[in-house]
Amino acid sequence: MTVKWNGDAGPAAQFQPERDSSSVHFEDFKNLELTVSQTKDLGDQTVRVSVKNFAGTERASVLNETSDFGYNYLQAMQCWGNPNDPAFYETCQWGGWSVGAWPRTPAYSEMPGKAGGATLWRGGSFDLDVPFRSAQDNLFSSIPIGDGNPLQPMFDSNTSNEVSVARVGQDGSGWFDIETQSSAAAPQLDCGNPERADGTRCWLVVVPRGSHRDPDLRLADCVGSIVGGSYDRAGIDPRVQVGSPINPSCGFWDNRIVVPLDFSPVGTRCEAGEEERRVVGSPLLVGAMSSWQRVLCPTLGTTYTFSANPDGVAREQLVSGQAGLAFTSRPLTPEEFPGEDISEQLDSMRIVYAPLAVSGLTVGMQLIDGFGRRDTYSLTPRIMAKMLTQSYADLSPGEDLSHLSTVARSYISMLDDPDFALAGNPPSGVSTRAFRLVVSGPAGVDANRLLWQWIQADVDARAFLNGQADPWGMTVNPYYLPKGHPDAKVPDIDYEAAVVKTDPSGEVIYRPVGLAHEDGSPQSLATEAIDTFPKADESLRPLKVYPSVGGVANVNPTSRADSQQWSPYQDTPERVARQVFRADTGSATVWDPYKANPRGDSGDWVSGGRMLPTGRFIAGVTDTASADLFGLVLARLQVPRASESDPVVFVEPSDESLSHARDEAAPLSGTVVRQVDPASLSAEAYPLTVTTYAAVRLDGADPAILRDYAKFIEWATTAGQEPGSGPGQLPRGYLPLDAEQTAEAHEAVLELRAAADSEAARPPVADSPPLAGGSGGADGTSGNGAPLSMADSPLSLGPVSPNTPVVSVTPEATAQATASVTGAVALGGSLIAGVFGLAVAPLLLRRRSLGP
Repeated sequence: MTVKWNGDAGPAAQFQPERDSSSVHFEDFKNLELTVSQTKDLGDQTVRVSVKNFAGTERASVLNETSDFGYNYLQAMQCWGNPNDPAFYETCQWGGWSVGAWPRTPAYSEMPGKAGGATLWRGGSFDLDVPFRSAQDNLFSSIPIGDGNPLQPMFDSNTSNEVSVARVGQDGSGWFDIETQSSAAAPQLDCGNPERADGTRCWLVVVPRGSHRDPDLRLADCVGSIVGGSYDRAGIDPRVQVGSPINPSCGFWDNRIVVPLDFSPVGTRCEAGEEERRVVGSPLLVGAMSSWQRVLCPTLGTTYTFSANPDGVAREQLVSGQAGLAFTSRPLTPEEFPGEDISEQLDSMRIVYAPLAVSGLTVGMQLIDGFGRRDTYSLTPRIMAKMLTQSYADLSPGEDLSHLSTVARSYISMLDDPDFALAGNPPSGVSTRAFRLVVSGPAGVDANRLLWQWIQADVDARAFLNGQADPWGMTVNPYYLPKGHPDAKVPDIDYEAAVVKTDPSGEVIYRPVGLAHEDGSPQSLATEAIDTFPKADESLRPLKVYPSVGGVANVNPTSRADSQQWSPYQDTPERVARQVFRADTGSATVWDPYKANPRGDSGDWVSGGRMLPTGRFIAGVTDTASADLFGLVLARLQVPRASESDPVVFVEPSDESLSHARDEAAPLSGTVVRQVDPASLSAEAYPLTVTTYAAVRLDGADPAILRDYAKFIEWATTAGQEPGSGPGQLPRGYLPLDAEQTAEAHEAVLELRAAADSEAARPPVADSPPLAGGSGGADGTSGNGAPLSMADSPLSLGPVSPNTPVVSVTPEATAQATASVTGAVALGGSLIAGVFGLAVAPLLLRRRSLGP
């Protein structure tokens, strides 16, 4: 949808304020146009806002400092109220986080509650009240009380989707992405709740900030005490846009552009009493299932509840009878169950495979610096190996980085690595050590194994993982070498004294480290199969800690942060994509003296929040569908080189490159399951392409369950393959099945139905319950008498967003905010849930461990 600031005649014209040609702002915005990429069938995702016919963003002088965003920029937010109501601004989610300190960024918003306190800027100053009204009609003042944050129950720096500032190019054009939030993610906005009286519509509001200010502006009402009640203090450029965009006293709110956002109904529309069938497995199917589930109930009359599990866990559930259908990219063969002798058990099973979806693993990135936003990146297997092994200084948590190579310590960030430049990446203006890599875990998935295969297939990356230096002298982090390797050692640190230990002669004392299997044998990342992203670096920060003072705030750090706090795991690839878009890794880099800690007193490490828009560099390993959902720029990947004489070729994930890879896929272990081998693909094929299969056990299955699984596979591989963003369509980021795959799925459907007819004619066997797959029993069982495991039951209850696999409701959201949305789910629970995370992995995974 395109909306003109002035003279709009489109479908959104009725929602725009009347423009005054005599206004000082008229010349700034009279030709401004915005185009929003998607306004219907929305969920928890991003939409792109394109801008044209504006003026380029300019820096300006503010109190003897340079403001990066002085004038000519845009701000955006999501609102739920009536756009023609004079108090519409009260219903907008604004005031959640900072993009920099005054005076460098004068028009920012910041919430209190961070370590050390902060000033509330929803209204433009801490002493100006611009309240927020929730969709449940509860009004929250924006005036802080002491150190408290009255708006935090609604939104804060971790949850607000506001775009505090968006840069415009010097040609007057540009774009930015904004995250749309359904009632599942933001109950205070309640967008997409079908029970709302005014329907599922919300609003995108964009406030342009030009180079003029209203001469009739009441300064004290707009800026309060921020600059002594005056715009006209010496040293402030008169074009600087000071003040909140939603404070009506400032005059900027009258220049807003309003765009309707129509959300898909949140929750399932399944009728009570319908059959419920559980499916488990690969997180690569989260995007497709989020779309498909919206039409499966009314179309097939059956509820399909999806638990997004690691592929290996799903296979184990299928073998143990805890599940009847599992999404997996690898077949059930003995080599997929290391350390277990189940060959005879597998031989006795009848398992049918049907291809369901083609997608890929990818690296989504975001880099914004003094040159603007970067939209192309190239990564080699060796660069990826450096990232995954925390070999760059900004990826290691240690305050003392002496365990890293001298060359690695000399780089301010990865951008300084000649390897990164050699791959064709342009120089950057980012000069701070702020790069972060976001990955899912700690549980492993099949797609991760493919990424490691891509790395291991390359001669340079393999050498690096074996301990050889790159051409510039950088070596792998010693913690990631195999145990017993001569270089698998690090300086031994005396944390009590906060120094590196030395012997009497002054030589550094080293201690052995390295990766090992559970039995203590060395483990090599260069050659062995691995489906996880370990965080093996044991360095800590800070070196010096202070005694804990119980019962009061510990102003000085009393504990140290490790790798998992420095760069926390995300539970799914979808969550990785969301965090990369938000430029928020959750990295615990700030000491909060008031935070309760596990010891029972105060003081702990907390997230430093999002990266500033003026200097962002973040990457994440995610899937192509999730990356598209959140508008990430995808890295081109180098085709692995078998020898140093091979040419350097890069390929980006696209329909064409995924299609080439699918055509070159080969059967695994003599089964019908086909996957790519990154070492043998052509230069046109994307090396991280994955086909996800539905694996169904036929032996001992309930005939009704088999028939319902057959209906699901038949629908998903025909009607469910239509590309699009509507309910039931195949989301962007997936490649539709080709004719051969569709035929394979059809054969699987016929086999399932034949097995159902055969099982229905077979007399029941005593003491042999049917396989799992039906509805859960009221006695706390899986419906067949077997106890429910954590993987049998979805982990989260509440509304299901059309695009969100795990419900993410703000922990602080109050009963007032959530009361009207809890009834949105007819079945009383999520249809998509994940079992990734620290609490589940030890219970469900039988994996080889990684560690010293």
